[in-house]
Amino acid sequence: MKKEVFQIGETFYTATGPWVCTDIGTRVIVAVEKHHYRQLGFAETVFDEDDLPGCSLSANDFSPSC
Repeated sequence: MKKEVFQIGETFYTATGPWVCTDIGTRVIVAVEKHHYRQLGFAETVFDEDDLPGCSLSANDFSPSC
């Protein structure tokens, strides 16, 4: 995914599950795991330019194929 596609407050997906974008920096995206979104005391995770290709707006991109 390109950095320009991310939007603050919107959900995106990685192989580890859903995330919510909390900040967009010059070269990074900051997010929190969706099940922790809106809860206090959980650390945010920084996704840098090397991580962005592993992100998607569709959870189906990470569904196991049988």
